[in-house]
Amino acid sequence: MNKDTIRHSALVLVFLGILAALLAAASWVYRPRDNTKQGGMDYVMAHGYLGEPAGSIDVFFVGSSEFYSGIAPMPMWERSGLSSYDFATGAQRSYNADAMVSELLQTHHPRLVVLDGYVALKQGNPDEAVFTKLSQWFPVLINHENWKRFDWETICSPVAYTHREINKGFRPDGRHAPASYEGFMTPSEERADLPLLNRLYLDHIMETCREAGVEVLFITLPSPENWDYARHNTLQDYADAAGVPLLDLNLMVTELGIDPECDYRDGGDHLNSAGAEKVSAYLADYLRETYHLEDHREDPALAGWKEDIMLYPEH
Repeated sequence: MNKDTIRHSALVLVFLGILAALLAAASWVYRPRDNTKQGGMDYVMAHGYLGEPAGSIDVFFVGSSEFYSGIAPMPMWERSGLSSYDFATGAQRSYNADAMVSELLQTHHPRLVVLDGYVALKQGNPDEAVFTKLSQWFPVLINHENWKRFDWETICSPVAYTHREINKGFRPDGRHAPASYEGFMTPSEERADLPLLNRLYLDHIMETCREAGVEVLFITLPSPENWDYARHNTLQDYADAAGVPLLDLNLMVTELGIDPECDYRDGGDHLNSAGAEKVSAYLADYLRETYHLEDHREDPALAGWKEDIMLYPEH
C-alpha cells in the first residue's frame, strides 16, 4: 500500500469519525424531551409505556397491528392483575422488533417478551433494515424534524416522560366484517419461507433476551388472511430450535370462541374489539399461570391503572 492510499484512507476515516460525532451530538440535542408528539416522540401510543414506572411492566407484546388490534392489556390487568403493554407498530418487521426489544430493555426489565409470529416470517427490506440499525446508533435520523419543534429553552430542558396511555397501546375498533374460515388451518406438512434476514434478527432477539434474563414467547393471533399451516410449521420449527414456546391461537379459534361473522374488523386480517376481549381473557389466565406472574391489582406503583380501567370503556 503506497503513501497516497494510506493518506486517502486516513482522511476517509477522519471524515467518517467527524460525521459520526456530529450525528451523535445532534442525536443528543434533538432527542425527544417527552413521549408525546409535541415532545418529539414518534409512535406515541406505542411509547406510552415510558410514562409508566420503570420496571413495572411484566409483559411486553412486541408486534404488528395484529397485536395492537387483538390484545387488550387493561382487561387482562382487571382479570388477573397482569401488567402488560402493546409495544406494537403497523407494518412491523423483524428488524423493527429487534430495535424495539433493545429499546424497551433500557427502561424496563420484563419477565416476558411476546413476539408476533406474523412479524417473524414477514419479508423485510434490507435497506430498511440498514436504516433501522443506523437509527439506533444515531436517533437524529428519525428525530430530525425536532429542530422545527424545539426552541433553545426546550433543548436545554431535561427529558421527562409524562404521557401515559389508558389503553396501554391497544387500539379498540368496533367495526366488523365477516371472515371466511374455508380451508383455514388445514393440517399440512408444507413449510413457508423464513428469510435469512428474519432469522438473523430473530436470533439476535433471542440472544438479547437471554442475556437480559427475559423469557420469550411467540404468539400468533387469529388471522385467516395472514396465517396458514405452512407458516405455523415454519415458525414451530424455529421456535423449537431456539428453545422458546409458540402459542398459535389460529389453532384455537373454536376454543377461544372467535366468531368469523362478528369478531374481525376487516374480513379476517385483524380482530375487532369483541375478538380482542376473547383473546385477552384467555391470555390473562394463560400467561399468569404459565409464567407465575405477579398480581399487580393492588400494586402501589400501578395505582393509576385503577383510574385507567374506569376510563377504559370510553376509549
